[in-house]
Amino acid sequence: MAIQMTFDQYTLVIPQQQDPCPLWQQYFRQLQAMVGKQRAKVLWLVTWQANGRAICTTEASFNQWLTQQQIDVSTTVSRNIAQLGTVGENLLGLSVGVSNVLRLAIPTVLVFVLLLLGYWVWNVSRTTSPLELASLATPMGRVLNALPRR
Repeated sequence: MAIQMTFDQYTLVIPQQQDPCPLWQQYFRQLQAMVGKQRAKVLWLVTWQANGRAICTTEASFNQWLTQQQIDVSTTVSRNIAQLGTVGENLLGLSVGVSNVLRLAIPTVLVFVLLLLGYWVWNVSRTTSPLELASLATPMGRVLNALPRR
């Protein structure tokens, strides 16, 4: 719904995103009557950038009117699309960066874990007697380990 504002003797209807395209044309005419054509174009473009209805640019009559008024909204729309593209590129770049880190990090972590496991096995094998190993692995070893030692 358009916002209506009154300045001195002027009543200005500021269109919003859901308002029809002819209201945008009326808004320009009102601005032009208030501040002149050049300033009206700047104010209209600022409003269009904030509240513009992109579907209007698909209508031939609206595009013809824009051409007659020498207003170029394609730069505003293109800039917004380009900004969205940049966000997409940044997200893709982030995912590529993360995948490169993971490609190197996963094998590094696995090698580190294997080295720790190897060190633990080596340490245990140095301090463990054959009788203790047998008691862990076989029932006969448990019996031998339970016998009193002399």
